[in-house]
Amino acid sequence: MLLKLVHANVCYIDTKLHTCSQYFVTLIDDCNQKLWASVLKTNDQVLLVFKDFQARVEREIGWKLKAI
Repeated sequence: MLLKLVHANVCYIDTKLHTCSQYFVTLIDDCNQKLWASVLKTNDQVLLVFKDFQARVEREIGWKLKAI
């Protein structure tokens, strides 16, 4: 079942990209292994990215996220 379980990882990038981003977050659906990724300037942006991800995928798929 899509969105039953989503895995999230926040990773630090040792070298700065041209966008000055130092982190990236990955979100992976356990059912179909679909991957979403976002780059972040600071790790305190994770919650904002997650809320945006949750709203977007729930609207697109029509199901609610069950667990992360």
